[in-house]
Amino acid sequence: MKSPLNILYLEDNIHDAELVTSMLEDEGFACLVTRVETEEAFLDALRTQTFDLIISDFSLPSFDGKSALYHARQIAPEIPFVFVSGTIGEDAAIESLLNGASDYVLKQKLTRLIPAVRRVLREAQTRREREVAEQRLRESESRYRKIFEATGTAMALVESDEIISLTNSVFQKLAGCSQKEIEGAMRFREFIHPDDLNKATALYYRLKNEGIATTHEFDFRFVGKDRVPKDVVINISRISETGTLVVSILDITKRLESEQEFRSLVESAHDAIFSLSPSGIITSLNPAFEKITGWKSHEWLGKSFTDLIHEDDFQKAVDDIRRLTAGEVLMPREIRIKRKDGAFAVGEFILAPLVRNNVLRGMFGIGRDVTERKRLEQELRQASKLESIGTLAGGIAHDFNNILGIIVGYISVLKNRQDEEHVEQALASIDTAARRGAGLVKQLLTFARKTEAKLARVHVNDVIKELIPFLQETFPKIILFTLQLDDTVKAVNVDVNQMHQVLLNLCVNARDAIPAGSGGRISVTTANADGKIVQQRFPQAGDVPYVAVTLSDTGAGMDEGTLAHLFEPFFTTKGIGQGTGLGLSVVYGVVKSCGGFIDVTSAPGKGTTFHLYLPTASEKESSGAGPVPAWKESAGGSETILFVEDEEMLRTLLRTLLEEKGYRVITAENGEDAIAIYADNFQHIDLILTDIGLPRVSGWDAFLKMREINPSARAILASGFVDNNQRAAMAKAGMTDIIQKPYAPDEVFGKIRSVLDRK
Repeated sequence: MKSPLNILYLEDNIHDAELVTSMLEDEGFACLVTRVETEEAFLDALRTQTFDLIISDFSLPSFDGKSALYHARQIAPEIPFVFVSGTIGEDAAIESLLNGASDYVLKQKLTRLIPAVRRVLREAQTRREREVAEQRLRESESRYRKIFEATGTAMALVESDEIISLTNSVFQKLAGCSQKEIEGAMRFREFIHPDDLNKATALYYRLKNEGIATTHEFDFRFVGKDRVPKDVVINISRISETGTLVVSILDITKRLESEQEFRSLVESAHDAIFSLSPSGIITSLNPAFEKITGWKSHEWLGKSFTDLIHEDDFQKAVDDIRRLTAGEVLMPREIRIKRKDGAFAVGEFILAPLVRNNVLRGMFGIGRDVTERKRLEQELRQASKLESIGTLAGGIAHDFNNILGIIVGYISVLKNRQDEEHVEQALASIDTAARRGAGLVKQLLTFARKTEAKLARVHVNDVIKELIPFLQETFPKIILFTLQLDDTVKAVNVDVNQMHQVLLNLCVNARDAIPAGSGGRISVTTANADGKIVQQRFPQAGDVPYVAVTLSDTGAGMDEGTLAHLFEPFFTTKGIGQGTGLGLSVVYGVVKSCGGFIDVTSAPGKGTTFHLYLPTASEKESSGAGPVPAWKESAGGSETILFVEDEEMLRTLLRTLLEEKGYRVITAENGEDAIAIYADNFQHIDLILTDIGLPRVSGWDAFLKMREINPSARAILASGFVDNNQRAAMAKAGMTDIIQKPYAPDEVFGKIRSVLDRK
């Protein structure tokens, strides 16, 4: 249904108005007519309502059509205005048309009314549509002009005659010319460096001859009013309808200068600077790489970075790359890199991710050759140990004199007193002293990194509850212990013996810090600690749960100078012969080796507090071996064992013990004899138990010879220490059964049965 034609009708004769309305309705117009007779009513209607058409008589008693036309053109010039009158003359009609009337119809010729109305309504609609289109065009031009100006890139339109028709302010600034100087007056070629003109001209004619809109990019030197060449990148596209070229120019002079400066820095650096793809493929290398490794850069471009890495550091490097791609920030780390001559250089590497739009595009790395520095550090450490040999010897002599004094004294008791009570007491004391001696050796080896930890799930509370009663019996009675152990603390993955040693060393230090005879307190607390809290103190800590162990004393405390050297090997504040200075360095080494952290706070007269943070063990980690059966409970057997030991008394002792358990024992005192004995009797020998440190031929080399004789030979190797490299070589050869000296009979019996019973 069409909307009604809303008409404002200025007419004092109601019959004439009804006649005109009837004619319009007969022609299909639905009319809504507002008839007025006075100027006041006409103006009010015009100001308050919306009309599609104004029809007016020319002469009214109180108001005339000429004035009505004037008001209509002022208030609503877009509304068609048609005179319908019987008195309008030809001159007046023409004047009305000139003043804005759309048409006039004489009342004597009303047949013209309908065509006139249709025409003026159609013209009004066309005019409205054109105005809307023009407004949209103006808005579009304004919007695109703003874009043209705000793009930040120099923009220009170049017509088919090469004349620049439009520029933005960025182009004008780049050219050093005003808009008036450029637009319509200058050709684009005037801004091209002469040496680049042929290239630009060829591109221009190519674009001009192409029939479709295309975009091309190339670089050239732009020359403005100052005649100073500027390196730019230009994008040109052609508007196919008009042939106009749209040119955008990006000034890259500063970027190229920065790139050149950066390239010079990279090329002259003494550190290897490189980039990797997200998968670890080498994409760039600087000359320092060649000096450090001896390889030419082109020999490694396109190859995996991990192929350069020492096999023992391979997994660490792979893990680092994985963590880096996951968004972690890595601390500098040392990795051994293969040199062309077959040796390995020690590199200190820093890796950083290259991320754009939240997508990993690759990695950037710097590697510093620290091979010489590591060698010098090793020499310095060795020199430091040699300088401290007097302190070390005095401390060890003090401890071992005490141990030997106990053993010698109780042997004298055994010789002179044979009653059961004194015998048991003497044997127990000798056993305790011997274990203390073994513990001191183990402490030295731990410091020297000659022993390998046996990691297992350990509850720190259990170690503390086992240790403290012993200390309460041996420490002065005026020193009180306070325990606050959280029963909910989780297990940690440590060597239980090393954990015992850590707590023992800290407690002994606390005891020695409390002035003699004054009394004091040693407090031990445990609690679970959130990884994020630990990271606030130690940024390199992982986001995993930790167990916090805090040990405090009310002793003399330490100044800042002492704290600065606290964990250094052989550093001690005790007198000569009162300690080795290894205690806290061993504590530090054990805590670090299990991935933990240690902190200390102290001040003179304020006591000392140690904070240990140990990462909790996962449920998958081993809970350790079960308890070893007591000597008398250990199972024996009837198998034949070849026992190789160069210490005669030890060889005789262990042979006697093994034979008491039912075994047949063949002994040898060196590796050479052991090989000969095994060659003659290997069909009857079920197991080889050999010390590693043998004369003539080492126990390990002897075992390898025996393995050549009998590939299925089974053996247990014993040693006071096995370094990590030797242990790795043994594991690679399939040897995993190693027992620590000094021998504990129950441990020897258990290990023998474990190996013999293995299928």
